[in-house]
Amino acid sequence: MSEMQDAVQIIRVTYEGIEMFFRVGNGGFQALKEMAGILKTLLEQEKLEGRTSVKQLLKKGGDLQVFSFDTGDMTKVKELLKKHGVLYAMLPDLNKKDGKSEILFHSEAAPRIKAIIELLNAGKIETMEDYLEQADKEELQEFLKSENQKKKETDFMDFDFYAVGMYFAQNPEGSLEGIKEKLSMTDEELEPILKYIVDQHIIICHFQKNK
Repeated sequence: MSEMQDAVQIIRVTYEGIEMFFRVGNGGFQALKEMAGILKTLLEQEKLEGRTSVKQLLKKGGDLQVFSFDTGDMTKVKELLKKHGVLYAMLPDLNKKDGKSEILFHSEAAPRIKAIIELLNAGKIETMEDYLEQADKEELQEFLKSENQKKKETDFMDFDFYAVGMYFAQNPEGSLEGIKEKLSMTDEELEPILKYIVDQHIIICHFQKNK
């Protein structure tokens, strides 16, 4: 894999001085947008509530993982997390029918999470992609939609702009349909980005004519 191909596999999102790095996995750019949207929302919620768990987790860098467990064990899980000194953040329940809850934690705490799983004789460690794959799609989209309505229209502009820029770096003759398919973006999401990069002469005009 070339350096350019390596680069396009990693997306960097900067939010309020915190850099988040995401690797493009099987879920593609749509999954990355959903991850970024969830994490940004958690940061906003913590800011309003005066908490900093998510911010501290992100500042550690490296991998973040998900601990999935039975919702009925919530009280016991929180007691064990506190006892084992695990820094964590609750993730939104995006599948209310499965009876599961999830927390986000740093991979350095994995041995302590495994110890908790042994004590509970239940639960498992997953990735953020697993968490999104198991989410009810309607609940996920409703969560992102409701939260985005509270924010500025340009909230995801940094992520989308970077993704479109990297697409053109790999595909100089790329088409509008190609971008929509590769990045899982809608016309409404692409329009302001394409207008900006055309106005700034970042891409050549024949692409605008081919739209």
